[in-house]
Amino acid sequence: MSYVISKYLICVASLISLFSGFIACGADNYQADLKEDIVLTAQAGSDSNDYYGIHAREGWINLPIPMNFGENIPEKNREQLKKAIQTWELSVGRSLFSFEGTHAGVTGDSFPDLYSSLSDDFNSQYFDFNWDKTGKNKAVLGTTIWSTPFNTTNKIVTADIRYNLQEYLMGDALVDYSSESKIIVDLQSLATHEFGHLLGLAHVTEDVDEYSLMNPSLFIGEGLTTRIPSEGDVRRIQQIYGCIGDSCDIEATIEKIKEMHESDLDKDSGDGSNDS
Repeated sequence: MSYVISKYLICVASLISLFSGFIACGADNYQADLKEDIVLTAQAGSDSNDYYGIHAREGWINLPIPMNFGENIPEKNREQLKKAIQTWELSVGRSLFSFEGTHAGVTGDSFPDLYSSLSDDFNSQYFDFNWDKTGKNKAVLGTTIWSTPFNTTNKIVTADIRYNLQEYLMGDALVDYSSESKIIVDLQSLATHEFGHLLGLAHVTEDVDEYSLMNPSLFIGEGLTTRIPSEGDVRRIQQIYGCIGDSCDIEATIEKIKEMHESDLDKDSGDGSNDS
């Protein structure tokens, strides 16, 4: 089955309620106005271009961030999510997450709406096969939701990422295929973008940084991936979490990330397997 590949908007961060501290990322598949990202950055206390592309410039209150997986996320998808995390960890030269395992018995469909997943004590990745109840448009690929302290958006307390399995197939776009009814989305590419939000990054427009992982759009379909951060991505994440050792050399850090992904590509091309 062949598809005409379009550019889909992943998400536009929007302030839902400063007082409730709930924020969500997620938008429709049209070219949305990105001014809200800049307003959001300003609300985080920045009036300087030094903080462009950063939502929560102090990041998480506590590190490492305990991360769980929803019950219905297969092991091969969990490995893709871990690779997405590893990209950001290599960017700063230290561990940012600890893997806590499976949120037993809980999936995205366990929650009646989008924000109720923040009410538990878990930071989790969830697959939602019933996307309609999130209130997001069907075209949305995934969404990141944060819980912030009462009086600031500079810090993050808890967060979840929800993925739209109702409308899309989430997998490895280099070896997996679209079906008759659903197009394949490279989960590692999407998750790397979403983890950028979870860590405190906002969108970066293509006219500012064309190759940023935080561009508000993503090519989806067979063979299409976006997994490597730009120099700007590494610089911005280091503004939040600093850098340790060799990671402070941004060019060398990107090369190290590329080597990791090239190793993954060799494994993909060598096992001769694929899923449909």
